[in-house]
Amino acid sequence: MWGFPPGYALATVFVNGIPSTGAVVNVSVPVPTPTTLTGARTLTNGAFQFCFTNSVGALFGVLAATNPALPLSNWTPLGGVTEVAPGQFQFTDREATNTLRRFYRIRSP
Repeated sequence: MWGFPPGYALATVFVNGIPSTGAVVNVSVPVPTPTTLTGARTLTNGAFQFCFTNSVGALFGVLAATNPALPLSNWTPLGGVTEVAPGQFQFTDREATNTLRRFYRIRSP
């Protein structure tokens, strides 16, 4: 589930339209640690791929820009990052073939 804020929430389960008794649950998101880049390469189809390690279950998004000095508000969101193994994350930019130079940032929501 993406975009659900961490913290306490009232949860009610519905089965065949019948609600359960509500319960308060604590929604926690793993805290990201400093990122370690483990691989960056151009694939044979021209796409650019990079991998990194971080906390298991952490959520990340990728931003791109042609100028790293641009304010963060001018960076283009590209999408989420896939956790391919516990703590191992991978992102592939298939649109990289359309740009000569692109800079990337990862962010944790």
